[in-house]
Amino acid sequence: MTTYSNAGLRRIAPLFDEVDAGRLTLPEPIDRLRTAHRSLAVQLDAMAVPAQPDSVVYELTDRILADAENRAPLPEVDEIAATRARTEAGEILYTAAHAAAASLEERLAGAVHGRADQLIADTLAPPFAKLLDDLHRVASTLHGHDLDPVVVLSAPDRVRKARIELDTIAGRYDTLRRIQAALSPYSAVALDIDGVFTEMSDRLDHLPLANFISKPRPPWPEDQSLRLLWLVEHDCKLWMPTGPQRDEAYRVALPDSPAVKGRHPLAHIT
Repeated sequence: MTTYSNAGLRRIAPLFDEVDAGRLTLPEPIDRLRTAHRSLAVQLDAMAVPAQPDSVVYELTDRILADAENRAPLPEVDEIAATRARTEAGEILYTAAHAAAASLEERLAGAVHGRADQLIADTLAPPFAKLLDDLHRVASTLHGHDLDPVVVLSAPDRVRKARIELDTIAGRYDTLRRIQAALSPYSAVALDIDGVFTEMSDRLDHLPLANFISKPRPPWPEDQSLRLLWLVEHDCKLWMPTGPQRDEAYRVALPDSPAVKGRHPLAHIT
């Protein structure tokens, strides 16, 4: 697993994990930079830390002492010069390679952040749509059944399997949402700066804006699997929006808000 010193890349690690698992794909420019960085990182991991000049002197001193006990001559100057040249070259290579890796990290972070909405639209949205299809199918199977864990044990086989699949879907849903959350700060958002429409295009139909800001207990269950069922059963419009799509949902839902009418974007909160 590649580790990153760049904080922005560390936050987006779930995206790269999904790519490595073959469940998501990256745009070609980002994939090319990441492949280059990973290749260099592998070589850096295998590279020995170069000896420092002082340690070379200490090693040479120990050698001379041992040779003296055996009445051996001092090392040749040319040999020492070659050792010093290799030490300096190793240090130069090590430093330059790390500098190159840091540069690639910066370029990779810039590419990811600069293409945040493209990643949401092209990398996250298609598998998210497939996940929603699976969620609706499972919800249809579970509809009307008691989902108490004890009761489910004696339910028909298709219900038990659907309940297990629901947990798998919930885990996948959380992963995609974590990636979305890491990308969203770099989305082109002008109106929905509070993220009201990040999960649902009709969020205000289910949770008024004042409730969203004050953050009381929402109407859905705390358990993520059961929460997803609640959202489906209440016809919530789940989506994976880009920044401009969130802004459009904002305009439709809050056409008279100060933000839409051109006043300060946070004015609607007060």
